Amino acid sequence: MIRKILAVVLVLVACAPLIAFAHHHHPVSIRFLEPKQSLFSFVNFRNMPTQFQTGWPMTIEMTMRDEETIATINGPPFFPNKQSTGYVIFSDPDGCLAMDSFQWPSTIGPEGCPDVRPPSDETFVEFTPDVDDVALEDNSGNESRRMMLVDAFSAGQEINSDTAVPTITIGPRTSGERGIFNDNGDLVGTEEIVDGYGFGADDDIVGLVLIAEHGAGIVYDADGNRKEPLELNNLAGFTNSVSYELNNLVDRTTVSARIVVPRLLIAPLVIADECVGDLADCDVQWRVDGGPAEEADTILGLPPGTVTTTFRNYTDLFDGTVYKISAMVVSGTAPKTVVDMNGNGRIDRADLTAMGYTVLSNKESLRLRQLRGDPCNGGVQQIVYQDFDDNGSFQIGDVCPASPGGKTKVPR
Repeated sequence: MIRKILAVVLVLVACAPLIAFAHHHHPVSIRFLEPKQSLFSFVNFRNMPTQFQTGWPMTIEMTMRDEETIATINGPPFFPNKQSTGYVIFSDPDGCLAMDSFQWPSTIGPEGCPDVRPPSDETFVEFTPDVDDVALEDNSGNESRRMMLVDAFSAGQEINSDTAVPTITIGPRTSGERGIFNDNGDLVGTEEIVDGYGFGADDDIVGLVLIAEHGAGIVYDADGNRKEPLELNNLAGFTNSVSYELNNLVDRTTVSARIVVPRLLIAPLVIADECVGDLADCDVQWRVDGGPAEEADTILGLPPGTVTTTFRNYTDLFDGTVYKISAMVVSGTAPKTVVDMNGNGRIDRADLTAMGYTVLSNKESLRLRQLRGDPCNGGVQQIVYQDFDDNGSFQIGDVCPASPGGKTKVPR
């Protein structure tokens, strides 16, 4: 009997990718290839993948179903090369491709189409096989999205309350600069590099929506309060590479987006006051991810008086959080942020539909753990300090000891 049960469990685990794949009622089936998930990840903390604070892979596979055609602006065959854009067309009622980023003659329309460009009526997924990264100049993909994915438009939000110390920008670095030189070789200024990398819809897979209700994934006001109703940033703009298979083993076209997860993309935001109440007997209180102020000991499940400084105990919060990341695909260009339109406290397909988008895929989610290093040795943290009770004291601080580095056994 036990052998039979084990055999059934092994079959279910082996079939997990197929189960995730089987969303037959959606034009696009979406799933996370990395980190790999167990069937039991959502019910058992020990079965979740564990990552370090940065550098781990997130790969999202989008499988196209029942598309009418693939279009490009190249010559035949009409399939995209690296750094050229392709469009998986699911429907085109008027037979005239008129997506915003699709080439359209200026003087005469294609055969069977009017000379004046008609409104877009297509249902489609736009993608460009390409590689992007912070400060890596980008010259391909959706031009309007690429221009928006520069620091001035896509940088993480600032928490800049009058009592906040320091004013910080939440989330990873999104852009870089290069020097401008005169004819004599003298540096006369700098200019920002358009790198197709940052918060919002990506320029190479413009319909992808990637959300996480942690840290930089949340939209805050200037004082660090999460907005009501809930609003989340689209993190798809941090995609590093997009590639595709024209025909996989089951005769489907698949598009894959891969992110080498940067530091602070998936990490809690803590607003802390380390001295709430009587100066002789302070309580450490935190506001985590825009929530209300609570005793830091309570948040971490530790005995009262255990937490005396935020600097060290942020690692306990980071390591103890279960992170949930979700993905969906819409037709056309995805929004920069997604709003909880029905007020039920979560973001899903219904909210995107209410925002006016045609949702093409299922909503797929993964859960994982992360570990971070000692904050004194490269463990960058998202901490801002505020004086919650106006007693004039809010940051105790900490001193980092010298360390030569070392080695650590992988937790298993």
